[in-house]
Amino acid sequence: MKIDHTLFFLFTASAFHAQVISGTVISKNENYPIPYVKIGIEKKSIGTISDDKGNFSIDLSDTDPRQKIKIEVPGYDPYQEKIQNFKSMISRKYF
Repeated sequence: MKIDHTLFFLFTASAFHAQVISGTVISKNENYPIPYVKIGIEKKSIGTISDDKGNFSIDLSDTDPRQKIKIEVPGYDPYQEKIQNFKSMISRKYF
């Protein structure tokens, strides 16, 4: 099962160019928060885990936009995206 068909993310940021991204991981089909999702930068020690309500916050200030962000939910294929593309999705509020 592909993660991008099952989940979407709601994002909030203080400004469009903000480097700290906060949001909630929501099940697309059931429309409920997904707890304990791992979100991090591939091959770096930068990352976070969503709380029991699916909320998370990650600081992307010192990251190369060509690096990949990886999102993992147990039981689903990992989702990877370049940071620059991930940030552009924020302007659409979800994906």
